[in-house]
Amino acid sequence: MMMSRNTAHTDALQGYKVAILIANGFDQNQMVPAQRALLEASANVRIVSVENGLVNGWVGNDWGHNFAVDVPLNTALAADFDCLVVCGGQRSLDKLNLTAHTKRFVSGFIATGKPAAFIGDGVRMLAQTENADGRTVISVDSVEVAMKQAAAQTVNKDVCYDDNIMSFVMNEDNQSAMVSDLMTFFNNVLMAGQDSKNAA
Repeated sequence: MMMSRNTAHTDALQGYKVAILIANGFDQNQMVPAQRALLEASANVRIVSVENGLVNGWVGNDWGHNFAVDVPLNTALAADFDCLVVCGGQRSLDKLNLTAHTKRFVSGFIATGKPAAFIGDGVRMLAQTENADGRTVISVDSVEVAMKQAAAQTVNKDVCYDDNIMSFVMNEDNQSAMVSDLMTFFNNVLMAGQDSKNAA
């Protein structure tokens, strides 16, 4: 799926519910820009986590800010959301891997064709939930072996699209472009889904 890079329009995602899946130690520099852009696009953003009450970010070499958990992972259903964002952060990914609820939740988006975005080493979540086989995602050194073992193809690009899956690297230099691409990706997949329903 090819995406045109456009600035996200205000209200572009109005009425859509987006889950951000994180646990303690998530990469705060990935989550905050994505969350802010989604809110600016009028999406209904909900943090889903295994943590109780608050989830703690990681910035550089230390703990970052606390964020309120909106929906406990053990009660979260993919059917209640339209889109998924999975942030990176080894600690977060390791903790999410400890519960079967993670596989159930993530697989619900993949299986139904709902748009799912994976930031940085967050692509490891596809391998952890057995959804990587045959998929093409960005190459990230820290998870390259795991993705190969899970039969995923990796490409050395900042952003990669594979059907309803987007994976991308985000840093200070490309942050604006990446969050714009994320909004465009979500909007395009959601609109394509609506067109398919209307044609049925």
